[in-house]
Amino acid sequence: MVLRRGASAIVLMVLAGLSLWAGGPVLAAWVVLLSGRMAFEWLRLVEREVPPSGLALFVAAIIAGVAAVLCGRPDLAAPFIALGALGAGLDGSRRGKGFLWQAAGVLCLGLPAATFVALAEIPDHGKLVILWIFAAVWASDVGAWLAGNLFGGPKLWPALSPKKTWAGLAGALASAGLAGGAVALVLGAPNPLAAALLGAIAGLLGQGGDLSESALKRHFHAKDAGDIIPGHGGFLDRLDSLLAVTLAVGAMLVFVPEGPLGVTW
Repeated sequence: MVLRRGASAIVLMVLAGLSLWAGGPVLAAWVVLLSGRMAFEWLRLVEREVPPSGLALFVAAIIAGVAAVLCGRPDLAAPFIALGALGAGLDGSRRGKGFLWQAAGVLCLGLPAATFVALAEIPDHGKLVILWIFAAVWASDVGAWLAGNLFGGPKLWPALSPKKTWAGLAGALASAGLAGGAVALVLGAPNPLAAALLGAIAGLLGQGGDLSESALKRHFHAKDAGDIIPGHGGFLDRLDSLLAVTLAVGAMLVFVPEGPLGVTW
């Protein structure tokens, strides 16, 4: 299982790196593809079967938000996605499945997708911000897994995730902080210590995203959102932390344009 998880993680990291290096439409297409798969997993979780109309509305909202960013109108991304959430919610209500989960799914997937592409499109240093996010999120996941397995101890929230421990959370924060500071140091950012602190916060948010997805699975009595990634489950299982951190960094840039690296490149 460890070998399968490691191999799967390496493949995903390579693909993510290549798409980020290509940037532009290639990166946007990769983001839409992954988000579309997560939409499929979300709908399968909440409805057991994936309705074609629901999936179409999810994907259309995600594409509209990402396209708005690529066309230089990121201010339209959120309204497009909100409109898609309204449509998906009404479509769910029409099928007797309720409004909330379908609308929430579009928001939870569409907003991070558009934000990710918007961050990557920031002139001069957008891709560096994405690298910082990748480093913090991946380090958080690895640190949580290592510390949890090495030290064990009291459970963090057994009702949601029976395997997560307080030691794992500490490992996640420490690893994410170290990774965030290290990336800033390598890139020559003026304040690696601040980047490390923000990395630890990103690690905390990432674990929060993981727990939120665990709560979703518990609510619908599912172990995993999917089984497409060996050792990891589905893309929703694997990228839940990245969704949360991406959205948080995007929100932070509204108030602090220099971002987690603390510098305008």
